Amino acid sequence: MNTSFSNKKIHFIGIGGISLSALAKLMVHYGATVSGSDAVQSERLDELKEMGIQVWVGSHPEFVDADFVVFTSALNSNDAELRFAINSGVPVFERHEFLGVVSQNFGKVIAIAGTHGKTTTTAMLTAIFSVAKKKFTAHIGGDVIGYSNLVVQGDEYFITEACEFRRSFLSLRPDIAVVLNIESDHPDCFHNEKELFTAFESFVSNVKENGRVVVRQGFEEICKSEHIITFSNKNSTTRECTYQAVRRDGLNSTGNEFDVYEKGELICAIQLKHQGDHNIQNAIAAFSVARECGIAVNDIKFALENFQGVKRRFEEMGSVKGAKIIFDYAHHPSEIRASISVARKQYPRLAVLFQPHTYSRTRSLLPAFVTCFSDADLLAVLPTYAAREKESDGVGASKLFLELLCGHEKSAVTSRYNLLNGLEDGAQFIKKMAIDYDCFLMLGAGDIIDISNMLNYDKIVN
Repeated sequence: MNTSFSNKKIHFIGIGGISLSALAKLMVHYGATVSGSDAVQSERLDELKEMGIQVWVGSHPEFVDADFVVFTSALNSNDAELRFAINSGVPVFERHEFLGVVSQNFGKVIAIAGTHGKTTTTAMLTAIFSVAKKKFTAHIGGDVIGYSNLVVQGDEYFITEACEFRRSFLSLRPDIAVVLNIESDHPDCFHNEKELFTAFESFVSNVKENGRVVVRQGFEEICKSEHIITFSNKNSTTRECTYQAVRRDGLNSTGNEFDVYEKGELICAIQLKHQGDHNIQNAIAAFSVARECGIAVNDIKFALENFQGVKRRFEEMGSVKGAKIIFDYAHHPSEIRASISVARKQYPRLAVLFQPHTYSRTRSLLPAFVTCFSDADLLAVLPTYAAREKESDGVGASKLFLELLCGHEKSAVTSRYNLLNGLEDGAQFIKKMAIDYDCFLMLGAGDIIDISNMLNYDKIVN
């Protein structure tokens, strides 16, 4: 057990967040006395309470008694607890800074970066390392089915997501840096593509001497290191790629079976439980990292084929009047297209409810948002989840709705677009329209998940 945090008093501001809650759990494991606050009550706070962590809702500096304070990157700089800590001389760490400190306590660090797929790839690696009985700890940006957002099985490896938001991933010094893809997703942080790629170049340059950069083929330009491992997902083998997934589309109509080539040699076939080209892409990335860590092919194959997934990643919650209700974290046009593509293959009559996430993202990617829902039979747009922003930082859901109408003004599909007033309105919309559809795909990274608690799901008949 790590003793550098033992007997320390650590306070987390924003402890209900997926990353900070995992770090708080890890500190409890290390013997620290942990407290935390969050803006809203949630099931995650209840979970932390059950672990013996003192938590409260709202900002109450009078409750804070800590050797140091860790705060979420989304926190307002005028937060009362944060100001109290600073004015009292208590050391404070932003989430990514503390993550960097924590990572230094492990033998090797594996950091997974990329615009899309970080959580699923990290979760897949967690499953692989567990099957291989490696001594590792995984810090995951989602709740992995069968695990959690934190898995502690040793300190030889630390597996973590590495987020580009505000260049947070630069706090890490990985032994293996993974780059899944690079696409604009945080226009509030990066003004152009050059700034974004420069940040990823800095991330991979942080790799320790004799480390590895595992990068998707096509993005090698960000790497100046000679220790580059490439992976790809294509329809035919490419010998210059280190690891490659070759889809067996002709043999498996669901598209979740693929052959794996290592340096041009066929070494196994894998069939995932989850569909979608993006899941194969994540799987071959995880496969590549695992092989570079010396894990046997059979262990990797077993783990990936039995991988159950991550909550809110195409998660089926039940049915309403026979229509499946599926929640997916997709909030970027590329992710939305991928999610709709998977659903479209399964459900002939597909409805989508979408909650835009941040005003700046909606404004920056507005043309792509207008076209990415084209394969849905019905679209309902919920109010924007603001997160850390104000509407003046970009554009809201009503603007997106108007652009959707204008983009299809000469088409009959305009009647299929709807602008909703809130989550309760969304739940009522589903109840009203469910009889006409096979599936409602609920897309967004905000609190759209709360609609699930407002629905009366069909009873399962054995």
